[in-house]
Amino acid sequence: MTHLPRLLPALLLFAFAGAAPAANPDFQGRWRIDLERSDPMNLEGLEIDNAYELTLDGDDLRAKRTFFQNGQSQSVEWTFQTDGKPHEIPGMTEPRKARVKWRKDRLSVSYTMQRQTPRGALDIDVVETWKLTKEGELEISHSMRVGQRNMKRREIYRRADD
Repeated sequence: MTHLPRLLPALLLFAFAGAAPAANPDFQGRWRIDLERSDPMNLEGLEIDNAYELTLDGDDLRAKRTFFQNGQSQSVEWTFQTDGKPHEIPGMTEPRKARVKWRKDRLSVSYTMQRQTPRGALDIDVVETWKLTKEGELEISHSMRVGQRNMKRREIYRRADD
């Protein structure tokens, strides 16, 4: 028992060091899509050239996404509030409520989109997983559930030169 007083500070330090939260990955910077390595944006094979400019604001992620087509560009901006509660973010056709949360070294974004079809409204449940690959690229994986069908899509972004 004589060693316990000397070991106690070391054990406490080890316990607190092990409980320290991991830092969020450094998504900050400019990212340009690699169209050759990314899946098309829709079932018709549409590929959309785009780029992200990302900055961290505490645990929240601010995003500016710019789309390029025919020599023109159009941008949209939003903040991923990472508290896991529903917050409105812009969509391709209409805004949606997204739940965003850091999960270790990844950002999880979940939402439901609604599309109108000749048979009525169709819900598409989406989970995006944002992560940095070991090669230092930004990978955004989309898992989508439409009725009984599950679909997956992946986008690869490289750091853009300033």
